[in-house]
Amino acid sequence: MSDSFSDIQQQHNQLRMFALAPAVCLVLAIPLVFFNIKAAFLAIALAALIHLLVFRPQARKYESAVNQACLQATVCRMLDADSVSETGGNFFREQTITDSDLMPPPADRTRPLFCWQIQGKRKGLSVSLCDATILHKYSSLSGKERVHYSSGVWAHIKLPKDSGRYFLVIDEAAMPAAIWDTHISQKPQYRRTPINDPELAERLAFYPSAEDEMQQLSDSFLQSLKRLVNYTPGYVAVSVRGTQMDVFINGRFLSRKIKVSQELQPNDLQFDPFPELSYLTTLAAALS
Repeated sequence: MSDSFSDIQQQHNQLRMFALAPAVCLVLAIPLVFFNIKAAFLAIALAALIHLLVFRPQARKYESAVNQACLQATVCRMLDADSVSETGGNFFREQTITDSDLMPPPADRTRPLFCWQIQGKRKGLSVSLCDATILHKYSSLSGKERVHYSSGVWAHIKLPKDSGRYFLVIDEAAMPAAIWDTHISQKPQYRRTPINDPELAERLAFYPSAEDEMQQLSDSFLQSLKRLVNYTPGYVAVSVRGTQMDVFINGRFLSRKIKVSQELQPNDLQFDPFPELSYLTTLAAALS
């Protein structure tokens, strides 16, 4: 951890120098306006080039390093994971979305964006996490084509044994009704059923599959789901299919925006960006 923080500090010091260089060029350009207008324009152009070609790439590199170190110190440690991958495509595919039945596939000629992927184990469960963004197109009531982005954390959990459960639970605020209604109408195996909990029934829709053994949620699952829903500021969607559970929390992310102007403190790397992980494993355990 000390080595990571030292490297990040060094990157931040370099970044401050790169941020100062354009400012120096602009300050020099002010008196040059009165003596040599061409030189003044060259100084302004140089400032713009330094900012675009040097400062911004280094700022993105710094933000990536901070997120990497933070995830390794928190989520990776909880999952006993060796590493985190900033780029997507390792553990998640478009098929992951399709198989879950949680939402329609991405719009034509688009691909889901998966990044910050982590895979590990917690409490006997195999857990994969990533930030996911999926683009959907739909028609509004006026007939105009609209675009909606579903962005958040996607969790794919392999259960230790077949739960015998096949159902969907979705927060009705997770996506526009036009998208969800069209999607679920193409899945005739799911039939909406009231949830045996008045508080959850106000915001969640429950769709057991025809092959589901119970056709209702167990008390332990309901209580675990309620704790998750009450805790997270995001919108929860859950899919359970035998030995697998997928959870998409719209509006929550593993990565976070880093203020490059603010100096990082050692305890900042201990900030857990996704405390919902413990709630998810408890939710999965309630299926056994």
